[in-house]
Formats: sequence, C-alpha cells, structure tokens
Amino acid sequence: MHYNNKQSYTLRTEDLRGLLIDISRFNADKNLIILLKDLLYEKEFDYIYLYDTINESYEITHLEKLFPYLSLIKEHLNVFIYCRFHVPPETSFLDKTYQLGADAINLWCNTYKKNLSIIKYASSLWSNGTVLFDIDLNGDIGPIKEKIDQLTSTKILPILKNKNGLSPDILQETYTHLSNAILQNNINLSWILQFPITKDPFILDIIKEHFLNNNYISRKIALSYSNLRRKLMVKKVSESFDSASL
Repeated sequence: MHYNNKQSYTLRTEDLRGLLIDISRFNADKNLIILLKDLLYEKEFDYIYLYDTINESYEITHLEKLFPYLSLIKEHLNVFIYCRFHVPPETSFLDKTYQLGADAINLWCNTYKKNLSIIKYASSLWSNGTVLFDIDLNGDIGPIKEKIDQLTSTKILPILKNKNGLSPDILQETYTHLSNAILQNNINLSWILQFPITKDPFILDIIKEHFLNNNYISRKIALSYSNLRRKLMVKKVSESFDSASL
C-alpha cells in the first residue's frame, strides 16, 4: 500500500503492519512526521523499518544518514523502529544508533570474519533477539552452520538469504540446525514478529512451535520494555563517564 501527501511522499507498508521508509528518498523533516502521525492515528502500522536502497555503503559518512530519522521519529512518535544497515567500521556508530532509539537492527556484510567483533558488540547493546544478521547461503553448509552457532551463542538471530540455489534437503538441514541453535541458546523469538522477517515460512514454523501469543498488547509491552532498557543503559554509561571525570 502506498500513501501520498501534498509533498509527494510515498511510503510503503508491509502487510499493513510495518511502514517501510527508504532513507535515500525522503527528508527527515516535519512533513514526514505529520504524515507518520496521520498513519499512526489510523493504526495502519506497528513498526517503522528504516533502510537504504540507493547506496548500502559501509562508510560512516553514509551510515550517519540514519541518525536524523531516529532522532526525529523518537522525539515525536512512540513506535517500534527497526533498522537495516551494513556492519559499520566503528562500534561508536552502534552506540549512537542504540542511544537515538533503534529498537532492533538487521546487519549485513560481505566480509563476515573481518567484522565479527563488531557484529558481536551489537549484541551487548540490544536485547536478546533484537539483533539480526544476514547469512548468505551460497557455499558449503559447514561454514554456514559455524556462522549460525557463532551468532546464536551471542543472542544474535541469523537470517538466511539467497535460498533459491539450495536443494530442498540442504535447505531443510540448514533450517533444522538454525532452529536447534535458537532453542539451545534461548534466543528470544518474541521480538521477530515485529519485523518483516516473519514472511520466512521456516522461521514462522519455529515461532508456531515455540512461541508466545502475539497481539497488540504484547507489542506495546515490547516497545515499553525497549524504551526503558535504553534509558537505563544510557544512564549507566553517563554515570560511568561522570565517575571517571570524562
């Protein structure tokens, strides 16, 4: 579904639950907030998904385009914000992204081992199950399983991409391994129903078998928890700097 206002914004919803905003196409200004408030009033969506289709670059100067959107949306709206971006070269970008209000993130990169420490650092900021990472299924199943184990051990939820080239047997084996890793590491699946990832039938099967009830109240509780957790973490860091006279 598309929405248009006098400024010719076009925002796309997914299953009438999420509002997808391509930050390369829109300005983070009051006109965007007016449109979002109108949509929220109509209860057309439960989360905002910020992403960039034009230039998914890893450079900080490009990634920082996300910041004004986070600041503006969190200042005016009480809504769950989900962001997808390349693994940044510095952990400070993750610190600020969390501080400004991202409730969940989906990371991706083409150099997994090089970026593993930064990927794991994200799990120290966001709560269990709110950091997702794309795993490309091109290649041998052994390294794929190893990535799944490494990520789930730090409460990061792997998202399997490019599944079309795999045989049904290999695909099923991979998802069975993912399902077992999620359960063994107690990954909190209650968050992922907020995200577009729930279109994945394999993930949906895991949810149906092991998941709690999803309704409007539970989503509101999840958002309240995320906001409270962020305030406490930011306060803790601030107090640490004060005690160190920094």
